[in-house]
Amino acid sequence: MSWLKSFLKFITPLSYIEVRARDVKGRYIADDPTTIKNEAYKKVLRKKTNPTKKKEKSTYKTGL
Repeated sequence: MSWLKSFLKFITPLSYIEVRARDVKGRYIADDPTTIKNEAYKKVLRKKTNPTKKKEKSTYKTGL
């Protein structure tokens, strides 16, 4: 990675994404329709992820 890319990665802000809210047991929390706020989703601060490289499959057969 070049020094410019690492510098830009350092100064870029983290982003907020919406994820489904879970309770203590790990189950999804339903939205309460009587309130204005949506309790089913919450905003979480996360770093941007880099795409991973896919591994190539081998072309030769084994076990013949």
